[in-house]
Amino acid sequence: MIIFFQCYSGFAYDLTIEGFKDNVSTGTQQLTVPDMNTVFNPNSNFDDVDRIVITCADLGNLGIDNITWSISTLDVPSFSIESNVMLYQDESSNILKIVHVDGVQLLNYTLYTISGNKIANGKSVEISTTSFANGIYILKLDFDKGSMMKKVVIK
Repeated sequence: MIIFFQCYSGFAYDLTIEGFKDNVSTGTQQLTVPDMNTVFNPNSNFDDVDRIVITCADLGNLGIDNITWSISTLDVPSFSIESNVMLYQDESSNILKIVHVDGVQLLNYTLYTISGNKIANGKSVEISTTSFANGIYILKLDFDKGSMMKKVVIK
């Protein structure tokens, strides 16, 4: 299992993550989310869980935007790129960030308009969106472990 956290910037969170199987705790693990995008790689207590509970002592400042929980792990041959990649759009700086787990290397990205016209490509995990009109785009991501496409909405 791998968990991606997207949190509000400017805060760090100390989280406790507890796994459960058939409503019985399998154990806990501490995690500090120091910035906007953090990957949680759990220990063996989380190998076979059907539910997780995330708690934070500082609930007044907790601001998790998005959590993605994936059963796939990096050492499994059926590794799923789709479940281990997220996009984060920082509207204040007009940057689209490609966030992926360690052990996966981004080789190339290609950005297309909804009608299929290629408008950008490169190898960076950050894409400036300042020159693109608001709308829906398709982002093709090529990794060393496979390729995927994601819908991107630029506001």
